Amino acid sequence: MECEAAAAGRARRPGRPSPRRGLRGRAALGLAACSLLALLVSPGGPPLVSFVTPRAGAVVGLGGVRLIARVPADGRVRPGSLRVLLNGADVTGELITARNGVVGELHGLLDGANVLRVEVEGASWWSDGRAFPAGGEVRFLARRPLDLDRG
Repeated sequence: MECEAAAAGRARRPGRPSPRRGLRGRAALGLAACSLLALLVSPGGPPLVSFVTPRAGAVVGLGGVRLIARVPADGRVRPGSLRVLLNGADVTGELITARNGVVGELHGLLDGANVLRVEVEGASWWSDGRAFPAGGEVRFLARRPLDLDRG
């Protein structure tokens, strides 16, 4: 384009971006805006389940683990849809569930790796009321206490 402008007797002013560079910038900005829009409109959007405790990779005793998980109380999670699984077994009945999350103490951990999953049915802010399954998962380790008699 600069060659065409020079050939036509119009020289490009110094310090002014070329039309091609401006087009690239607008294309990059448009792509970034589309990516952000796709993130916001996607059914998942912000996560519906967040763990306060246990943290991923935490090491706990075999005696039990304290669970605190939050879900948004803004109506995006369907009431009664919350379910908690410990190593694949449903343990929802052992916990206190509320509109904004779940709390309680879980026992019967496996020695070694354990998986705690909280599942809900939720909707995004922009959906027409259709629900989709969502959830969060945390992996942690349970260890036996050290034997005191090592003699």
